[in-house]
Amino acid sequence: MTKVLDSIGYATPIVIVLGLLLIYVMAPEFYLAHILEEVHREQGAVEIVTFWSALIGGGMLLTSSWKFWKCGNWPAAGVIGAVSGATLLFAGEEIGWGQIHFGWETPIWWSTNFGGSTDLHSSRFPVRTLAAIFLFMIFFLLPLVWKFQRPLRLPKNLKPAIPEGPVIFTIAFATLYRELKGIYFWLTPLGYRDRFYEEFLWGLNEHKEMLIAIAMLLYALYRLPHLKQIRSPL
Repeated sequence: MTKVLDSIGYATPIVIVLGLLLIYVMAPEFYLAHILEEVHREQGAVEIVTFWSALIGGGMLLTSSWKFWKCGNWPAAGVIGAVSGATLLFAGEEIGWGQIHFGWETPIWWSTNFGGSTDLHSSRFPVRTLAAIFLFMIFFLLPLVWKFQRPLRLPKNLKPAIPEGPVIFTIAFATLYRELKGIYFWLTPLGYRDRFYEEFLWGLNEHKEMLIAIAMLLYALYRLPHLKQIRSPL
């Protein structure tokens, strides 16, 4: 299973990005109607995949965390539980905690103190900055530190929580891919935006979020083989 996941994991972000670009180039009207369009983005495939990947991945990780906790592996349970909480928070934020689909009015106390919609990423909270720090710590710093597990005397039972290569690659790819938007805008005349930018490149933020959500789902799938190895408290 691991080798299959590795192959799928490394290929997934590249295939998705190339697929999105190909769809836009060959059928821009279809892309804007069904994949991603700025005004009606919530009805597009990108937003739908983002939400469901985060929701399913977060739910799987919550279950994994609980099972590791029950068997006595608290270090792994803690890390996986933290990722689960962040992923479920991501899923909730993606749909405005239901406001996008059900259209309720934002409570006055919330709009006065936090913003016009019932989500945190549109408020004054530095949610995006905190999310970037969290991703860096769990999916880049933690695997690096784990390389020195013996000299640092890290607990061996933390291993089931260490992110695998394809998960790290997907997050890194998503982060770098997002920067193409700024590079393209920088290379064009000052203040100029062409049709390609307005219809496709503006959405690289949304593409990135989808790839991050898929990375969380992939991370959840990688926990399954570790769960199968549980026999007794570690």
